[in-house]
Amino acid sequence: VNDPRELCIYKLGSYVYYKVFAREYRLGAQFDLARGDTMAVMGAELVQTDAPEDYATRTLKSQPWSATERHRTRDAAAFANVHRALGGRFSLDAGLRYDYNYAVGEPGGFGGLFTGRAAAIATPTPNQTVKLIYGQSFQEPDPWHRYSLDVGVRNLRAPDLQPEKLDSLELDYDVTVGTRWRT
Repeated sequence: VNDPRELCIYKLGSYVYYKVFAREYRLGAQFDLARGDTMAVMGAELVQTDAPEDYATRTLKSQPWSATERHRTRDAAAFANVHRALGGRFSLDAGLRYDYNYAVGEPGGFGGLFTGRAAAIATPTPNQTVKLIYGQSFQEPDPWHRYSLDVGVRNLRAPDLQPEKLDSLELDYDVTVGTRWRT
């Protein structure tokens, strides 16, 4: 029991999420695994969005509500992150995420997109931590930016709008003073 050479699942989680604005349904699952000085997190997520074309503009105008065209998008994602302790004071962390997005029955969506992260972590003393982190992230365009029309403001739809992607490099120094202060 608890042999560090054996792989063990110590946490399994799932979730369901509903977002009213765009009728977004989200389903995900995550596995946390550990073996010796290595810990891994792996999971997947599925998202279905059903967005009305003029939701944002009709609620801001005095016109009566009317049924508008609906757009459905689907997203699938898989991710993995590994943390490895290297001796007592150093550790490495790396992760990768793949997202795939498409519009149902019409052109649109951004297709596949990989993002990653890596970190080197040093703990020179029990109350000090230094991290060097490289990460990538993206923000998916929301349904209003993809599909809504507002004469004079948004005269064309942009269903092929691509996500904004960001690369960052961070250096973090963390000090804990006593039991309550952390900087």
